[in-house]
Parts: sequence; structure tokens; C-alpha cells
Amino acid sequence: MPTRSDRSLLHVAAARAVPAREQQCALFREGIERIRVLADTAPVDWQATTPCAPWRARDLVAHLRCTAEESYETLSRLLTGEPPAEVLSERALAAHNERALAALPTTDGREHLARFIKAADDYLALAEGAPGLWEQPAYTYRGEAWSVGHEVGVLAVEWQVHAWDLAVSWGTTHRPTSPWQLARAFGAGMAYLSLAAGPDPWEAVLTASGRRAG
Repeated sequence: MPTRSDRSLLHVAAARAVPAREQQCALFREGIERIRVLADTAPVDWQATTPCAPWRARDLVAHLRCTAEESYETLSRLLTGEPPAEVLSERALAAHNERALAALPTTDGREHLARFIKAADDYLALAEGAPGLWEQPAYTYRGEAWSVGHEVGVLAVEWQVHAWDLAVSWGTTHRPTSPWQLARAFGAGMAYLSLAAGPDPWEAVLTASGRRAG
């Protein structure tokens, strides 16, 4: 049974508007698929530099793997009653990401890519399939909570932005099918980042994510 604190967080998470489930999941799946297709069709160079410096392409897919696997593990723990975690600061998150990469076994980019796809698919299957989980608080920041539905959107942004990183690294490009919906997912789910106003929502997402579009 949820505690009083749990119920309070649930109320806060529910009050923050989350885009429709179908939209969030479609953006999430599209990000995975675009990364997979890029790796199958682009002139892949796992040592290529990326806009996500100092990572090379292999490091970037390894990071995707870490993010997907950690997200699945965290989501699984929510089902056991573990409280949602506080969002890390940008500096703390960067340090965490480097530690996670260093802990991975040495393997090639294709193996990291396969592990990312499996973990991301498993995450979404759990988020969609576990009764009531979509509305549960997934993470907190300064006393506010965001739901699993919000987190799906945040991860969708992560997949789509890193698809752009890989595309640029391999001499091609990437643009989501529904940039306005991705911008909505960003605005609803990001705890401490915001989008600048502008005519192109995809450029706004890239700029807010530290990229230089164009």
C-alpha cells in the first residue's frame, strides 16, 4: 500500500501534463529504430568523433546501452516499492556516465548496439505492460515528481538526439517524424532544461541538448 508520501508524489506527477501514451511510445520506438537503421545503412565508423564530445561513436552507443539498462533496472525496482530517485545535477550525471562506461566490458560497437536495443525494448514493454506503472512517480527534482510516462518521453528525446549525433558522425542526418511532439515530451519531462522559442522545434531540442544544429 502506498505511504502518505508516495501518494503525495503520485498526485504531483499526475498533475504535470504528460503527452499521450501513444505519442510517447511512438517517439521512443522511432528513436531506437533510427539508431538501428543508421548502423545498418550508414558508412559506420565506430571510431568517428561525435557532436557529443569527447565520445566517439562506439562510446556513444555504449552510453545508450548503459542508459537503457539502468532505466530498465530502475523501473523494475519501482515495482518492488522502491521510491523514485532524485535527478542528478548535470555535473553529477556526467561523472556517473563516465563511471558507467568505464565499468562496461570491452566489446565492439555492434554488441553495445544490440544490448541497447534489447534493454530499451524491455523497458518500454514493462512501462506499457505493468498495470498502473505509467502513472507512478519515476524521478524527482527539488520536491517535484515526474511519472513513468514522462520518463518514456525523456528517454525518447535521448534516443532521438543521439540518433542525430550518430548520423552527423557518419555523414548523414536525422530528424524525428514528429518534432513538435518530441518538443512536448522534452518540455513535459525535463527537470531542469527548457526549450527556447523558435520556428523549428527540432532545432530547439538540439540546442537545449547542447548541440549546434545546421
